This record gives sequence, structure tokens and C-alpha cells, in this order.
Amino acid sequence: MLDSTFAGTVVLLCETGPKGAVGLVLNRPIDLQIKDVLENPGAWGTLSAPLSWGGPVGQEQLHALHSGEPSDSLAQEVMHGLTFGAELDSLIVLQTMGEHLRFFVGYAGWESGQLEAELDQDGWHLTPATPSCVFETPPERLWHHLIAKTSPSLSWLKHLPDDPSMN
Repeated sequence: MLDSTFAGTVVLLCETGPKGAVGLVLNRPIDLQIKDVLENPGAWGTLSAPLSWGGPVGQEQLHALHSGEPSDSLAQEVMHGLTFGAELDSLIVLQTMGEHLRFFVGYAGWESGQLEAELDQDGWHLTPATPSCVFETPPERLWHHLIAKTSPSLSWLKHLPDDPSMN
């Protein structure tokens, strides 16, 4: 994307349908923990996880990704081993069970047909997601890691520095 908001981002599509699409930016960590942005962090018990910028829409909203199966009515399976959303109590239980958790402020959203139009204009490169990309690959290396897998003709892009003046 040429838009600086999304340049160099990796977006996980969490939900798609006739009304549009919802995704989370996976490679824009924020130097905060989830407990740092909550009004009542005590209600979250011992829940701790890093926070990432999920996208420009709904900046007042928190979203979660977790490993494992959907645990309640708010949870939605993205793929086997990766779930979008859950109730607070479920997230606390999931963490005590050793499941991976990631939290995001905001999300990326597209109206009906908007994402398809951006794809038609080659605004995005698509590659299949895996839970390991979400939870194991360091966010600062994720774009470089995935762009090389997207197309052999694009593999040279993984060697570009984040700051072109460093080239």
C-alpha cells in the first residue's frame, strides 16, 4: 500500500463477508502492556500481554487474538489454532492454561467491495496465515519474512532496510 498508514504492514484478515472485512495489523507493536491502558487493571487479574496497533478504526476498542479454539460466544475461529476475540474471563483462563495471547488497539476495516478493489489494484500481497506467524515470528521481522514467501519475484524486498537512507 502506498498509504503510509499501511505501508509495510502485515494485516491478518479476521472476518470477511458481504458487509466488508475486519483485520488486525500484526507488525506494529506499541511499547505498552495491556494492563497499562485499562481503567481497572485489577479486574484483569494477572493477565499480561504486549499491546499492538491493530489499525486506524475504533482506536478506543481492544481486540484479542489467541491460540486454541473459540472459548465463548464472542470468540470466532480465524483458522485452526487461531481465534479472534473472547470474553475477559475466557482470556484470563486461556492465559493460565498457557495459550498465546495478543492484544490490539483499533482494527483495519473495509466496507463492502473496498478490499476487493484494493486487491484488484495490487494494493496488497496475499499469503496464507499461520498461528506461528501471529505468535512466534517477531513483529519487526514479520513483513520481511512473509514478503519473501509471497512471490519469488518479491523476495529481494526482504533485504530492504526499514529506513531507505540506511541502504
